[in-house]
Amino acid sequence: MSPARNPLRPRQNQLEARHAEDTVAAIRLHTRHNDPYEDWEKKTRREAFRTARKVQAETLLALHSTQSSHTKTQTSYLTHRSAAISAQIAQHIAARKAHLARSEEELRRLWTASQKDMWARVEGGIRWDEQRVQAEMEVERKRKEEVERNQRAEEAKRRLAEEKKRAEEEKKRLEEEQARKEEQREQEERLKQDEVVKARKAVEQAEAEERKALGLTTADEDWHSARSFLKQLKSGPMKNVKSQKQLKSTWSALRRQITPKIGQLTNDAASINLISSQLHALAMPSPPHPEEIYIPLLSSLAKAILLQAETEVTASKAAAVPLAQVTKNLLGTLPHFEDVLLAKLVQRVGTWGIPTTMPSTDIDSPTPFDENGLRKVMGYRDSENGREARGEYVQRVAGVMRVYFLVLMGPGGVDRPLGKPWQTQRYWVYFARMLGGAVGGGSSGVESAVAAEILFAALDVAGTQAAHSWGHQWIKVLGLLYDVVQSGKLGGNTPEGKAGRVRVQLEIERIMAGIA
Repeated sequence: MSPARNPLRPRQNQLEARHAEDTVAAIRLHTRHNDPYEDWEKKTRREAFRTARKVQAETLLALHSTQSSHTKTQTSYLTHRSAAISAQIAQHIAARKAHLARSEEELRRLWTASQKDMWARVEGGIRWDEQRVQAEMEVERKRKEEVERNQRAEEAKRRLAEEKKRAEEEKKRLEEEQARKEEQREQEERLKQDEVVKARKAVEQAEAEERKALGLTTADEDWHSARSFLKQLKSGPMKNVKSQKQLKSTWSALRRQITPKIGQLTNDAASINLISSQLHALAMPSPPHPEEIYIPLLSSLAKAILLQAETEVTASKAAAVPLAQVTKNLLGTLPHFEDVLLAKLVQRVGTWGIPTTMPSTDIDSPTPFDENGLRKVMGYRDSENGREARGEYVQRVAGVMRVYFLVLMGPGGVDRPLGKPWQTQRYWVYFARMLGGAVGGGSSGVESAVAAEILFAALDVAGTQAAHSWGHQWIKVLGLLYDVVQSGKLGGNTPEGKAGRVRVQLEIERIMAGIA
């Protein structure tokens, strides 16, 4: 329906009406048209406004935060600065107070020192006056004492002169009387000494004749004999066989056969007899060796036996029994082996094989032994690597002497009588010499650790057998030895000696308990 026309408005013609309608239609079309660009532009503008508002809000927030942090930092700085200034002011005030206190203390010290110095001068003046007065009084006192002393000295000098004169007269009289008595006593002493010397010479002559008649020797004579034979052995047969190439070759070949046979020895009769026969065959074959080889071969045999005793017997006492039986068999069948073995025994164990005191010089030299020479003669096995330790020496000598005592008292051997050093009674002689002072003079010999070990070995080997053989007399010997043990002399104070002394004591007690 068309709107009513305004009567006041002039009527339009068709062209205007159409133009108006077209205009209205264009406007209507324009208003109803949706342009994408305009939509995008509007959307972009809205998003830009929203982003701008967000950035503005964040910027304002950051600004406010920065301003707040700056305000806090500034406030903290001002606070610390104020505290530092306050501390500096307080420190300055404290330093000033301390300075004032030190100044005040220094003034007090100076005042006190001044007071002390003043009073010291006052007291010093007083003391000086007192000392001056005392010195004057002391001078006067000394003068009076000097006068009195001179008077007393004159009086004493006079009395002393009188007493000296009387004493000289008395002394002269006593000296004359003493000289007369001394001359008389010396004359009587000379007469007594002459009688004692004559009696001693007579006794010694009688004892020497008795020993000679019985075939007995002293310990020193046995040592001299064994040592002399050893030197003759070295300078004679041994030197001769080593200087001749053919003899040395033969001797060396035989010597190398001895040691393995000794090492194969076991404690049974078959082995003992076999080794004894083989060694006898080596020393005395048929036909026999030349005389130049026989004695050196006996020396090698003796050395092998003693070395076996030093090594095997030291490790096991049971090894001494077969070795002693073989030795006893050879002593009874090989001529001169007794002398050679004794000489080599003395070479390995020194004077303990006799026993006797070691002399200060050798048998063929007046020069006293030095330390190394004395150790060599006593049988120490020193070398370039060092000296033989005391304990090793004690055990080695004890092992050799155990074999020696078994030869004296043990079973085996042949019917031919042996020489004096290898007879059974030498067992008794050994104890008699040890306890009777033949070793070291008095008790000093038994104070060695070696003596304790040797005596233990001797008692262990044949102590009970000796009691059955010699009865009450042997018990007396054990009693003497037990007294030496109880006195603490046997073995001395070394660890080896103390251990040996205990073993001897236990062995004596065991023997006495067995024969009781």
